[in-house]
Amino acid sequence: MRRASAKVRETSAQDLAYRPALGPTGSELRAAIALREEPGLLYRPAMRRVLLDSNALDPMLNVPSAYETLEQAVNSGRLEVFYTHVTVDEIASTPDLEKRQWLLNLLVFLGRPVYTSVTVADVSRLNFCRLSDDDDIFEPLRSGSIGHSRDAVIAHTALTEQCALITNEKRLAARARDQGAEVLTTADLLAEFGFELNNQKG
Repeated sequence: MRRASAKVRETSAQDLAYRPALGPTGSELRAAIALREEPGLLYRPAMRRVLLDSNALDPMLNVPSAYETLEQAVNSGRLEVFYTHVTVDEIASTPDLEKRQWLLNLLVFLGRPVYTSVTVADVSRLNFCRLSDDDDIFEPLRSGSIGHSRDAVIAHTALTEQCALITNEKRLAARARDQGAEVLTTADLLAEFGFELNNQKG
């Protein structure tokens, strides 16, 4: 089933009360990426929008003021942080109880949830995902490996929501960039708000 509208999305991350039956098609996603990159029609969000991979929070655990820097950016309206159920699931599987609790608290107090843009067997949770048809972006993100499905779901959702993907995983970053996603490390994101993470580690 195809929608009559040519919009990339029928909902936004801000409107979680509405659950669309379908996510964007691959051709719609590529049209959005091309639109964003065309100089005369550059996509300029009102604030920095990012979607977190589960490993994006790790550097904030032991570096004073790193979390507070992003929290201040969120509270001042300069940053909007999103995460999916996949990120929650990955953090929930952290063996160390105290670390797991800290990561989950950092996640939920810093960001807010958004539905994943695709549905994948053995990965997706029915109430927290959208369906996608005619998609030629997801498989390249997965790189032909079922083991990369979780990463691909997160990257696909970042593309759909027109968010920068925040990850410290180099292979995921490379695959996402190949499909037109903007990708930043945690250090990159913190630097945008005046915090040099690498200087704090020494």
